[in-house]
Amino acid sequence: TAVTLPLQREIARLSRLVALLALALGVSFFAIGWAIGLPFWANFLFAIGILVANVPEGLLPTVTLALAIGARRMARRNVLIRHLAAVETLGSATVICTDKTGTLTANQMRAEAVVLGGRGHLLASAPLSELAASHGEFFEAAALCHNLRAGPGGADSTYLGDPMEIALVEMARRTGMTPPAWPKVDEIPFDSRRKRLATVHDAPLGRRLFTKGALETVLPLCGSVRGENGIEPLSPEWREWLLLAQEQLASHGLRVLAMAY
Repeated sequence: TAVTLPLQREIARLSRLVALLALALGVSFFAIGWAIGLPFWANFLFAIGILVANVPEGLLPTVTLALAIGARRMARRNVLIRHLAAVETLGSATVICTDKTGTLTANQMRAEAVVLGGRGHLLASAPLSELAASHGEFFEAAALCHNLRAGPGGADSTYLGDPMEIALVEMARRTGMTPPAWPKVDEIPFDSRRKRLATVHDAPLGRRLFTKGALETVLPLCGSVRGENGIEPLSPEWREWLLLAQEQLASHGLRVLAMAY
């Protein structure tokens, strides 16, 4: 939906007020002319003239000129205005909070929490080695399901690519596990329609596909889930619980991803 700026709301309110006043004056003068015995058509044309005379024809060019002058003054202060109606709103601002990657942020991400086996864990205090031992497939997916490139010189310690994928690989490394050296043989890239990335790897027991992405696109593809007692059927109760966990994480400003294999 389009955003209505304060200046636009005030102009609309003023226009309605002027229209009501002009209509009231036109009706009043028509009634006066009728009372003093003026002919109908002469009286009617006079009332229409009163209505037209009350239309503020100079309002539009006056407002446009004032906004253009304001935009010119702000341009001198290196503020670019795309829409003239935004001049009044932006000109009234005293503090602007913004976030520009590379200036206010370092374009780096970090995994903060995981939900495994029906329980949530904060990675700052969680026993990562125990989680890796009981949920190895999750951390294998984090370490392998990506399209990162090795850094300068091919060093394994640095990667180039999406900061989110780098954060997931670093999370897997913090567990102390050694990611399996399974060659990637195929990849289905992330796109805005599928909302997930999938990679296929040559594992000792056959090819394995890992995928990660938005929970609402990954969950319908799954038939089971790893709970506290091992792999269980993905029941409606599990689905509802996972969706609720996603909402709780997102409510804390976290970006939530699901992983499957």
